[in-house]
Amino acid sequence: MSKFQYGMQRDIILNAAVEEAKKVGYTNIRRDDVSARAKVSKGLVTYYFKSLENLRIEVMQYAIDKGVDIVVAQGLVIGDPLAIGAPQGIKDKAAMYLTGKTK
Repeated sequence: MSKFQYGMQRDIILNAAVEEAKKVGYTNIRRDDVSARAKVSKGLVTYYFKSLENLRIEVMQYAIDKGVDIVVAQGLVIGDPLAIGAPQGIKDKAAMYLTGKTK
C-alpha cells in the first residue's frame, strides 16, 4: 500500500468517526459504527487506530484542528484534556454551541 493510499484510508475512517461522534457523542463512538459509515472492515479501523481510545483521541484532535464545535463541546463537558487544552477561540466557539448562542 502506498503512503497516499494509507493516508486516504485513514482519513476516510477518521472523517467517518467524526461524523459518528457528531451523531452519537464523542465518547459513544464504536468501531462497528465507524467501520460501517466508512465502508471498511472493523479490522481496518483497528489497524489504523489500534484502540478505541486512540481513535477518540484522534477524533478530538481533528475536531480541534478543523473547528468541529459540537465534538469539542462534548470534550469540554466531560473534561477531555485535549479539549481543555484547545486554543481559546476554539473553546469559545464550542461554548457558544453549548449555550445555543451563535454569532
